[in-house]
Amino acid sequence: MLHVIINEQLYDKAFVEQWCHGFEELKVRVQEYPPARVADICCCSAEELARAARIFATAESACVSVGNGINQHHNSVQVHRAINILIAITGNIDVPGGHLLPGCVESGNCKGLKGYRGNEYILRYGAPQLPDDVRAKALGASHFPLWVGPSAMMPVAIHNPTLQNALLGIGTEGPIRALYITGMNPLVTYPGATKMYEGLQQLDFLAVASHSMTPTVELADVVLPKKHWYEKEEVVLDIYGHCLTLTRKIFEPPGEAKEDLEICYSICDKAVQRGYIERNPILWKNLDELNAWRLEMTGHTMEEVRDKGYIRFEVFYKEYETRGKFFMPTGKVELYSTILAKHGYDPLPYHKLPPAHEATSPEIVKRFPLLFGTARNKVYQHSRFRDTVWSRRARPYPRLEIHPDTASSRGIADGQWVWIETHHGRIRMMAEVAPNIHPRFVNGEMGWWYPEKISPGHGAFDSNPNVIITYDSPDEPVMGVPPLKGVPCQVYPADEPVASGDPIENLKRAWDSYYSRLPAISGDAVFGEIERARETEAK
Repeated sequence: MLHVIINEQLYDKAFVEQWCHGFEELKVRVQEYPPARVADICCCSAEELARAARIFATAESACVSVGNGINQHHNSVQVHRAINILIAITGNIDVPGGHLLPGCVESGNCKGLKGYRGNEYILRYGAPQLPDDVRAKALGASHFPLWVGPSAMMPVAIHNPTLQNALLGIGTEGPIRALYITGMNPLVTYPGATKMYEGLQQLDFLAVASHSMTPTVELADVVLPKKHWYEKEEVVLDIYGHCLTLTRKIFEPPGEAKEDLEICYSICDKAVQRGYIERNPILWKNLDELNAWRLEMTGHTMEEVRDKGYIRFEVFYKEYETRGKFFMPTGKVELYSTILAKHGYDPLPYHKLPPAHEATSPEIVKRFPLLFGTARNKVYQHSRFRDTVWSRRARPYPRLEIHPDTASSRGIADGQWVWIETHHGRIRMMAEVAPNIHPRFVNGEMGWWYPEKISPGHGAFDSNPNVIITYDSPDEPVMGVPPLKGVPCQVYPADEPVASGDPIENLKRAWDSYYSRLPAISGDAVFGEIERARETEAK
């Protein structure tokens, strides 16, 4: 698309001249990608590709919605770079109908609400920063300095694949002997589930903060009861909805449940008392203090937000004109990235073949001719809600989208349980014959486990795509992202299902025989819903 737009001079010449760095270098690079060549790579029509480029460039406004299909890819950084460049040279940065910038982090100005201190502001300016020599020791910093460490684009992060290896003492970083987990279920949501299970088992100590039982919680030495999001109040800024609002507290938390900030502040405070660290890096004892601090410079208060429900504000555009720069070393949109060049990476976007391709790994492709990807089903969020009645009624079991021709050639019928196998292992899902999917692709649902299956594991290895995709694949060079989409696979009928029967009845039996007997974890609010649903249906 850049090839068409640049060669046909459809780009925004004024914006490129004033606000872009490296256009001439980009112009040379895109000559390697005429539509005819790209059509072969992408299995599409060269004419349609060129037409799409012209529509995008000449539209009054345009934007691109990106997601995990691009993020979790062997060339994700350069693909994102190409998309961002497409947005930039067509003049669609920070304009109505285009891509809004979040505001000025330095001033805490979040897109029209002056003085609001958002998460990025907190990470960069609102909390004490670790010294560079300490940040340089973060997992992955030695190999992926733009993801982790003093030069990282994100202020606080580690490299997940490096973490997984360090749990097992693999590589030069680690080993990790203790871990504190909150708000996550990595046994289900991290690629390489069996490797993650082994790594968590190797720990000397594992603490998990949670409001419900999960496969990860099951492995913990200590479980800290955590507030549900309906049991706390938090101010929220939606820059794309142009309003300030809050999540409302609906229920009182049970027992000694606390919210994340309070738990982490207490842990760090105890570490200060014992001399492990010099000062508490967390500035707020609880969420109430953080809420007040976020609003301190906005002219608004929590009482006002509660009373009105939400506060609208007018969004302004082209903030870079007022500021006189973009937050890059050149002060411009870097089509040619000086940051990538400084760290020895290609400063311009490029295409490369995936690690498992007919041209590079013909033996793998012959054995696994289909390509496997995953997506989140709208009924669930990551691995959440498999233990709630309404979601399991809506989507009782995991589905694998497969094209009718692909299914027919393998003797697979809609609703039939099938095996999905890669060279890392195999799992089972229910086939969903879908005419709109490409015949070579199959698409499964991420995050699956079965709360009705009793420990150990709670079915985390039965239908979980992260069993058959791993962090061990060749990394994307800049951020170390493994290819989690387009994984070579084969699909064939399964002899028996993973589970059968009414999942709600199965959940009820599991609650009676197992969950209700656990100390400290209160699932009554969740599994009590089963009885209420039955009573409602009876009425």
